[in-house]
Amino acid sequence: MQEMNLYYRQKDYPTDVLTFKNDANDDSLGDIIISLPKAFEQAEKLKHSHQREISFLAVHGYLHLKGYEDETEEGLLEMIEIQDKILKEHHLDK
Repeated sequence: MQEMNLYYRQKDYPTDVLTFKNDANDDSLGDIIISLPKAFEQAEKLKHSHQREISFLAVHGYLHLKGYEDETEEGLLEMIEIQDKILKEHHLDK
């Protein structure tokens, strides 16, 4: 995952999720790639389930595919609010 992060984002560190928008005019928004080792590490550090962390990262990736960005504090806070709402609605917030 670190190699992909470096190649696609020019950031030389491992990341938990990468998204790739689909520019074709079909029904696919794009691809979401989740690093399971990184997700499991984060889940243990944050003391929540692997399922919750993977769900969080999937929703995070989905929001990026829908055009949301987290490069600014305002954008990050907006994404976190939406993510938390979606996870809670689907009982994946634990």
